[in-house]
Amino acid sequence: MRKFTIMGFTEAELGFVLAALFVAVAIGAIHERDAAAAKVDEQVDVVAMLDSLRESQQELAREKALLQDSIDALMAKISTKVPQCWEKGEPREAIATVDVLGASRFRMNGQQLTMEQIRERLAPYIARGDSLGCRYIVRARPTAGVDARAQSDAVWRLRRWFDVNDRP
Repeated sequence: MRKFTIMGFTEAELGFVLAALFVAVAIGAIHERDAAAAKVDEQVDVVAMLDSLRESQQELAREKALLQDSIDALMAKISTKVPQCWEKGEPREAIATVDVLGASRFRMNGQQLTMEQIRERLAPYIARGDSLGCRYIVRARPTAGVDARAQSDAVWRLRRWFDVNDRP
């Protein structure tokens, strides 16, 4: 039996070479497909991660808005005004009635006084109010001949130490 050769290979050898070539091509194709699939899987993972981050960002934004609303509501309820002493259990009536004679002149119990003299006379109430964290009420009455600016200035001076009722 004569061996048939092609390019120096026998038929059997050529079959093995072709089979090895087909296997090598198939393995290369499988490897390329696996690499492409891995890249697709990585891209899918990255897209999923980005979606998750976007959802987290939106959730944080919603929580921040809710927290800001809560803070705004709380701040609206917090008063910066010093409470009146009757809120702390003291009598509700005004501790004194002061007639406004000018921007820095007053009359109390028939005597003309300055703001300093009023503070001296009502010092026990000021001290008690400071210890309780409150302010006592003083009634300020306008008098004839006092203009609105002088009345306003006088009431402003009194408000430094007292809660002023200046309604006629």
